[in-house]
Formats: sequence, C-alpha cells, structure tokens
Amino acid sequence: MQFIGLWKKEMAMMRGFHIIVGLGLLAVIVWMIFNKGDETQIVSITGLASISLVIMPATIIFSLNMEVHELVLFLYRRNTIAKMIHIKFLHGFLNSVVFFIATLLLAFILKLFNRIHFNLSDFFQEFAFNMLDFGLISIVGSILLYCAWVLQQWLKYKIGASISMVIIIALIYQCTYLIPMIGDFLTFFSGLWKVKYNVFYESNQLILEENYISFSYIIALILLLILIYSLVTLLLKRKVEV
Repeated sequence: MQFIGLWKKEMAMMRGFHIIVGLGLLAVIVWMIFNKGDETQIVSITGLASISLVIMPATIIFSLNMEVHELVLFLYRRNTIAKMIHIKFLHGFLNSVVFFIATLLLAFILKLFNRIHFNLSDFFQEFAFNMLDFGLISIVGSILLYCAWVLQQWLKYKIGASISMVIIIALIYQCTYLIPMIGDFLTFFSGLWKVKYNVFYESNQLILEENYISFSYIIALILLLILIYSLVTLLLKRKVEV
C-alpha cells in the first residue's frame, strides 16, 4: 500500500513533465505522418528511438529537482527515501520503454500505410538490440546523474551551493579518466558468457562484438551499477541534511 501511495505521489508531481514529453512526441509523429520520403522517415525513426537515451535520466533528474522544493519533508521520511528513489528510477525506466515502444509502433504503422519499406524480421531484431544498447547507456547516465545530485545536495549545505557545484564539475571531469579504467576492468567479463546472433549491428564492442552478445559483461555492469546506486542511496539516507 505504501508503494502505491508513493507511486501516485510521483505521478501527480510529474504530470507537467508527462504533458510536455507527450506533446513533443505528438508533434514529431504528426510531422512524420505528413513528411514524405522513405529514407527521411527511416532516419527520423532512428533519431526518435535514440531520444529514449535521455528520457530516463531526464525523468529522474526532473523528479529529484522537484523534491528539492520540499527537501526537508523528503529527507524527514528517512524510512521511505529508498522506496521513493526506487520509484523514480522505475518511473524513468518505464517512460523510456514506453517512448521506445511508441517509436516501434509508429514505424509499424508507417509501414502498413506504405510510407516506409523494410524487412520486418531484421527491423524488429535491430530494434531489440537498440533497446538493449540504449537501455544500458540510459541506465548508466541515470546512475551518474543521481550520484551527482546526491553529492551536490550533501555538499550544498556544508560548503555552499557555488563551491559544491565547482567540486561536482571537477569530479565529473575526473570521471572521464575513471570510466575508461572501469571499462578495462569490465572487459575481463566480456568473454565469459557470449551468445551468437545473426544480425549485423554496430554497437558497443564489449556488449555486441563479432556476431556475439556478451551477457557476462551486461551482468557485471548491472551489478556494478546496483552497488553504486545502493551506496549513493545510503549516503542520501544517512548524511544528506538540510
């Protein structure tokens, strides 16, 4: 029951965000329906699908920033903070999936009306790989934004908003050196569990390489992200104060 109540609160708080995203998607769909040209349509659909990369992090950071207006109340409910953060990530993930599926349905409808032409089997397989690829990148971006937000809230009331922002920017810059090191560490797992596939798809070479998909790399990456997410949520619960 508590989860349902928190979910309803999240939906009510994010109603404006949903309207803006929905209107933007509707405008793009209308433009694509009246636009002519197979090649242009396919490029537009691919571009529209890639927008799902930013839907999840945008949803999460927008929701977190909405909580800043009532940060005292948000932090006062220490026992529900973790559940509220889970809901924000679930909400962002579902928004991204819905956006991606809407793009898929749009492509299918355009094909039914002979506006674009493609092989259905290859198209659906490529969309599946896109969803995997974009989904992982989107989750990584969401976790990094969440880390930056929590650190900024923690430092803001200790050393001031301006200095905390400078520190966050410096940490983000340092992450550009740290991320390749983490990537090198994860390459150890990339060859442990691979499954062959038959569709050529240019992507992250650690996940999809030479007609193989590396499930071991995906699992290792997800476990690392869960660890980072858990530690940052613990920091939010115990250390962030107003």
